[in-house]
Amino acid sequence: LNNMLYLNLGWELYKNNTTSRDPIADPRLAQNAFSGGLTLNPGRGLPTITTNMKFFTRDNNVDETTVTSQVIGDDTLTVIIDDRELNESLSSNVNLTYLLRTGEIDNTISFNMMRSNMENVVIGREGLLRASNLYGLNLRSEFVFPLTTTLAIRNNKNQLYEAGNPNFQTNTFNTYRLGAGYRLFGSDLVLRGSLQYMTFESEKYVEEELTSSLKTQTNAQFNAQYTFKPMTIGSSTVKSRLIGSFEQRNYMSDYTDYADNMISARFEMTF
Repeated sequence: LNNMLYLNLGWELYKNNTTSRDPIADPRLAQNAFSGGLTLNPGRGLPTITTNMKFFTRDNNVDETTVTSQVIGDDTLTVIIDDRELNESLSSNVNLTYLLRTGEIDNTISFNMMRSNMENVVIGREGLLRASNLYGLNLRSEFVFPLTTTLAIRNNKNQLYEAGNPNFQTNTFNTYRLGAGYRLFGSDLVLRGSLQYMTFESEKYVEEELTSSLKTQTNAQFNAQYTFKPMTIGSSTVKSRLIGSFEQRNYMSDYTDYADNMISARFEMTF
């Protein structure tokens, strides 16, 4: 296939015996991991596809609960300590990259998807489910003049417990970012700026009623960097640069609304 296809397979066993009474017969934590992935690079004019998957189990070798008593005043409370850990996790990701030239503009388009699930399989417990899905789209464009622009969109949603469980909760993050960089004077002066908008929405049960909340954040950044011509002092070459930046963040939620501003300047020298 002329190096167009790459395949990898892996297995890993991890044991942590730091708190075990018998490191051989009773490892405190054992983790088995199986992984695999492939990359397909069909050649010029076609997208490159990479995918990976990993499945692993965690077992802390604690099979029983501990019952203890606690005296509070005239009352004695029975406390059950459950340190058992036995869960299974599956994570996978797919990445697609495509180089596209439109006129005199070189574009790099990439799409990424990541999914992970972790389920507690301890018998007798509620069965905690942690699920996370991440989707991302990026566009990077390079022009014939010294300008580079980037556009990024992200969506991340995670979930705790199954729907209907009193502890059920979902969190959804959305990010939209536009950035640009411009070089002047033979790249001695570099100007960069970006604008980013983020939303965070959460759903959970409050007094047996499913409620949602929304928070947003807007970030504006500007950065300038100037690199001075190197100077020779004796046998040493002195390089220096001046960096300045400005950032403004605006936060909005159901309860508050405020903004942060930050200005910084830094001068660096190397000998």
